[in-house]
Amino acid sequence: MRHGYGTLRDFCIGIRFVTGDGRKAKGGGRVVKNVAGYDLMKLLIGSWGTLGIITSASFKLFPAPRQTRTFIAEFTSAKEALGFRDGILRSPLSPMCLELVSPRAIRLQSGAESPDAWLLCVRASGSDAVLARYRAELGSGATRELEGENECEWWQAIADFPPAREELRAAPLVVNWSLSTVSISVPLQEVGTVIERISSLVSPGWMTANMVGRVGTGHLLVSLTLEDVEAMGSAVSDVIDRLRNQLSRQASMVMRSGRHPRGFWPMTPTDIKSMLAVKQALDPRDILNRGRFPF
Repeated sequence: MRHGYGTLRDFCIGIRFVTGDGRKAKGGGRVVKNVAGYDLMKLLIGSWGTLGIITSASFKLFPAPRQTRTFIAEFTSAKEALGFRDGILRSPLSPMCLELVSPRAIRLQSGAESPDAWLLCVRASGSDAVLARYRAELGSGATRELEGENECEWWQAIADFPPAREELRAAPLVVNWSLSTVSISVPLQEVGTVIERISSLVSPGWMTANMVGRVGTGHLLVSLTLEDVEAMGSAVSDVIDRLRNQLSRQASMVMRSGRHPRGFWPMTPTDIKSMLAVKQALDPRDILNRGRFPF
């Protein structure tokens, strides 16, 4: 629901944590009106456990929608799907979710009319009149509509992306696949470029790239699979390094799983000195998540 509500860290209004040298600290508050001072919440969440151990957190919440519907549109290419996305962004519609799914990215996509289709999934909430407005605005572009249990299963499959290694190994024709997942955030206008370049850097029979993306906010999860486990680290590193050199400095990449020889953040930040200073202040002995801080 990142498209409709923002990221999880946007709703964290208070946090308590323990630093690397054993000090207890806190930031923010338990209600919105008490939130003041430095935004330690985003700092701790974005540090991936390298600055402190979070012991408790407070969040602001929203009421659950009374009813939802998911409209799915199928396309022969990512470019066509992103064109449909642009139309939605220009429209008066405000979907909860706006998700791009590459061919064969999730198991439930086997229900698609074409197994090679790129899917754009639009999840809406509201009254019957609001949902009718979505049907009218999306028109013939939306080929399927999900509700109830089928809708919940669909979004659970997207939430569970990428599949676990055990699921890959249990799949037909898969013997010993290895898996790495990269989280990429880019400006909206660069989403199509990222997809094209990732597709050009992998080749069938060697490495496979499956993608699920919150393309209304510029976020992609890319799952890279390779049958040669021993070569996985160097192969993924090569793809990431080449991709990094082709993206703008506004892009960011984080290894969600797998390994990269240059550390947890394969794209070198522009504020290394500040990162080191904060690390030294909160974890002077470098005992938290060793190896994830690459500098």
